[in-house]
Amino acid sequence: MFVTGSSQNYWNHGGTDTLFQAGYTNSFKYGTHSLTAGRTRSTDGSMSNEFLLSTTIPLGHKAHAPMLTTNASHNSDGATNMQANVSGSLGEANQFSYNGYGTYNAGGSLASNGNAGVSATYRRACRARSWRILAA
Repeated sequence: MFVTGSSQNYWNHGGTDTLFQAGYTNSFKYGTHSLTAGRTRSTDGSMSNEFLLSTTIPLGHKAHAPMLTTNASHNSDGATNMQANVSGSLGEANQFSYNGYGTYNAGGSLASNGNAGVSATYRRACRARSWRILAA
């Protein structure tokens, strides 16, 4: 469990931003998960809250199993953000690496949107090739 706090003053205008966070992180045999809650007080005196849930787990039990990382957050303005990422490597010397991700944002002052993409890299004896595909 952790608790943090910070305060920031500005040289060009009065007021202070203050942030407090509390959270819990747990590691288990094959991954981690954490939950964080934060509260911010802006220079104008407005308050906002945010909650974040994160997980990292391998998708298999072999040495180079792909890793899945997810993040989901929600704030007091009604905005929700979600992200998922899968990454890993293949080959005897791990010469082929790949990454795929997706994001989704909705609520608050933003219109709903999402995007996704994949990228890959192949390395061989001082040569490298990369590919990237993005979609929005």
